[in-house]
Amino acid sequence: MQSGEMVKAISEFNELIRLEPNVATGYFSRGLAWAHIGETDQAINDYSQAIQLDPTLSSAYLQRATEWDNKGELNKSISDYTDAIRLEPTRG
Repeated sequence: MQSGEMVKAISEFNELIRLEPNVATGYFSRGLAWAHIGETDQAINDYSQAIQLDPTLSSAYLQRATEWDNKGELNKSISDYTDAIRLEPTRG
């Protein structure tokens, strides 16, 4: 995907979040778009919001762990990987 497409996707997720601010998947999906264009901090913020809204969303922990790893925050990364495994131990 190209950056322009991700910027458009982020704009669309902004609108989704505006309409449904309590739905975790909107934040999670926008986090994926931020991560795709290298906006690590924005991605982490969105994954964190998704986790706050749905603490069982293992994919959000997994993606946030990757972003923490990208920042060199290994302890935070390990913690999120651990939570993802705890929530979905058979995912592979």
